[in-house]
Amino acid sequence: MRHTTSLVAALAVLSLFSGCSSSKRSSSASTVASATSSTGAGATSATPSGTTSGTTAGATSGSASAATTATAPSGPDTEPPAITLTSPRRGAFSTLQAVVVEGTILDQTGVSYFLINGNAVTPGVGGAFRETIALSHGLNIVELEAADPLGHKVQSALSVISGEFLPEASVVQDAVGARLNRPAFDAIERVAAQQLGGVNLANQILAMNPLYSGSAGVANVVVDATAASFGTPRLDLDPQAGGLYVKAELPLIDVTVNASGRVIGIPYSLTTDVTSDLATVEALAVVNVNAGVVTTTLTQVNVTLDNFRFDISGVPGFLENLARNAVRGLIEDQVQKQVETVIPQEVNKAIAGANGPVTQQVMGKTVTLNVIPTQVTFDADGATVSADADMTMPAATGVVLPTTPGSLKTPGALPTYGTQRALYLSANDDFLNRIGHAAWRGGLLGLKIDQAFLQRTARFPSWLGFDAYLLQIFFPQLSSLNPTDPLELEIGSRRSS
Repeated sequence: MRHTTSLVAALAVLSLFSGCSSSKRSSSASTVASATSSTGAGATSATPSGTTSGTTAGATSGSASAATTATAPSGPDTEPPAITLTSPRRGAFSTLQAVVVEGTILDQTGVSYFLINGNAVTPGVGGAFRETIALSHGLNIVELEAADPLGHKVQSALSVISGEFLPEASVVQDAVGARLNRPAFDAIERVAAQQLGGVNLANQILAMNPLYSGSAGVANVVVDATAASFGTPRLDLDPQAGGLYVKAELPLIDVTVNASGRVIGIPYSLTTDVTSDLATVEALAVVNVNAGVVTTTLTQVNVTLDNFRFDISGVPGFLENLARNAVRGLIEDQVQKQVETVIPQEVNKAIAGANGPVTQQVMGKTVTLNVIPTQVTFDADGATVSADADMTMPAATGVVLPTTPGSLKTPGALPTYGTQRALYLSANDDFLNRIGHAAWRGGLLGLKIDQAFLQRTARFPSWLGFDAYLLQIFFPQLSSLNPTDPLELEIGSRRSS
C-alpha cells in the first residue's frame, strides 16, 4: 500500500493518472503488467538463443503436469543442454515465500555446469533437478544457465509474482490521497468570491417581493424591491482542526425599494433605498463523507449588517420599525443563503472533483476510473483527503487470458505530505498495480502501433511520417535504413492456447 507522491500540476494524467514520482519503491504497475502478460499452459523448455519456447503456464503456484522428457540426440553434439521445466509455470502467481524450480536437463556430451539464480545445481538421475528458490514480494526473476563441455551455453528466465493479491472485482483501499494546503484554499476563495453578491443575490432579493406587507391602525405599507447592487465581495477560508473558518464580506449593499399603502385612507407611494455599509457572514464549514459522497455544511452561522438604514417618511413609527426589521432580516437571510450555497459547492468540487465514475477513451479502449472519497481531515495548515479507487476496462475480444488471483497488493501507508505547495497527490502502488492489471486484461498490452493507429487514436499529424527517419534522429547508427520505411510497433501479451 505504499504511495508515490507528486504535485497535482504534474498529473495532467491519470490522465490517466500518471505524473506521480516514485517514493520508497519503484512502481509495480508496469512490472506486474508485463509479468502477468506471460501466462498460459504447459511446460517450459530453454532454447540455445536464450529465449523460452513451448507453451506457457497458467497463473497459479505449484507444480505443473509432467513435461515431455528430453532425450539425447545421436550424431555430433552441436546444441547446448536442453532444459525442460515442469515448475514453476511462467508468469506464475504465488502467495508463498518460496517456489520449487523443477525439471530436467540433458545434453549429448554431458553438462559441465548448471546454475539457477547463480547457484550451482547438480542434476540427478535422468538429468532431473529440484531446487527451492526464496521469493521476495513482487516480481521475481528465475534465471537458468547451463553449458556442456564443448562450450555450448543456454540461458533462460521466467517470472514469478509473489505476495498478496486484490481480487479484480474489489476496489483498492486508500488508492489515492491528496493534500490541500492554504494556497489551495486561497484559490478556492478567489473562485467562490466571484459568485457572491452581484446579479444572483439581486435576483434572490427581488424574488422575495413583497419584502414586507403589514398594517397598524389606520395605516398600511407594502415594500417591494426594484433593484439591488453590491460592492466587491471578500472571502476568507481558514483551515483549522475540525473544518474551515469562513468569513464572507459584502460591502456597499444598496437595495432600491418602493413603499406604498394608505394612511388615514390617503394613498401614498414613494421610492427609497435600503443600505448597509457591510454585510458579514461568519461560519464553520464542516466536511463529511458518507458512502463516497462528500458534503460540506456551514454551521455556527452568524450574519451582521453594519450601519443598516431604511426610512419610510409619513408612516407611523411603529409600522416603520416593523417594516425595517422585516426587510433587514430578509436581506440577512438571502446573503446567508447565497454563502451557504456557494461555499459548500466550491469546497466539494475541490475535494471530490475527481469523484467517479469517469469514462475516457485511451488508445482506442474504454477506461472507467472510479474514485470514492472515504475521509477528509482538517488541521491548521489544510486538509488531507483519502479515497478508494478502481480502474476497469472491458475484456479484450478474441483473446483468451488465464485466470489470476487479481492485482498485486503491497504493504505501506499514506505518505507524509508537505505544507509548502498548494496541492499534493499520491497514488498507492496497489492502485498502480490495478491499472497495469486492468490494462493487460483490457488488451492495452496487445496493440499494433503504426501510422494509421496514431492518426486514429493520438491525432498524429498525417504529414509526419511514422517511419525509420524518426529512429535515425535519435539513433544515428541506423543511418543505413531507408528513412521512408514505415515503422510498426507491436505490444503483445502471451495468452493461453
